[in-house]
Amino acid sequence: MTDSTGTPSTPAGWYADPAGSDRLRWWDGTRWTDHLADAPAAAAGAGAGAGAASAGAAGASAAVPAGHSGSAEQAAPAASAPSYGEATSQPYAQQPYAQAAYAAPTPPPQVPASTSPSTWAIWVLAALPAVSLLIALSVDYRGLMDTSPRGLSAEAAITSALLNFVQFLMWGATVVLAFLDWRDLTRRGIAKPFHWAWAFIPVAGGVYLIGRSIVVRRRIEGAPAAALTPMWVWIALNVVTSVIAIAKSFEAFVGVMRQYSPSGY
Repeated sequence: MTDSTGTPSTPAGWYADPAGSDRLRWWDGTRWTDHLADAPAAAAGAGAGAGAASAGAAGASAAVPAGHSGSAEQAAPAASAPSYGEATSQPYAQQPYAQAAYAAPTPPPQVPASTSPSTWAIWVLAALPAVSLLIALSVDYRGLMDTSPRGLSAEAAITSALLNFVQFLMWGATVVLAFLDWRDLTRRGIAKPFHWAWAFIPVAGGVYLIGRSIVVRRRIEGAPAAALTPMWVWIALNVVTSVIAIAKSFEAFVGVMRQYSPSGY
């Protein structure tokens, strides 16, 4: 066969590896590729002469890959191993590739339904927003907004500093409580509970508490609804605190506007 330039070419197929290994390398018709395959075991010959020659010719014709019509010239075996750039050996039939079956990941094991989903630490963490609720009820928002040309008053400055300190303490307590809760869940045999490090996100423990409640419910047989109770308590306290804080902030804003507005707003 010849290609478009008139240069003799060899049909694509499996040939003896020109690199010298005992495997076969795929020739795509123009160049050698990186695909290798094991050579089929040679059948023991029982005769010689014409019988062996006819058996070799039949094997050579059967070795031509599907889609190629081999001629007598193509089927003739080469005397030496081909080199890169040319192929002189008869190709072997391409072996089918069987893809290994994919095994689905095994879900974490569940603990018995009698396992309690709650710990003392998670209940303290769920009730922690009550501190913010007390602050919202007791703080004078108007005093924090009522500024003079010299800035906040001494009382307002102290109040603001105390609020920031309390928020920092609540964040630290959230991290500690999350760790203690995670440790107790692990000791109860709950596999891969929601990691306590999520409590470092400063959202008053909400990220850890919500993720922990959902994961623990999945790890216990029967998916008890009680596992979500601390989460609902935390959400309810935060909603009440937010409503009170917004209402008092709006009231303080209106009072400040009436005090400083020349038109008596």
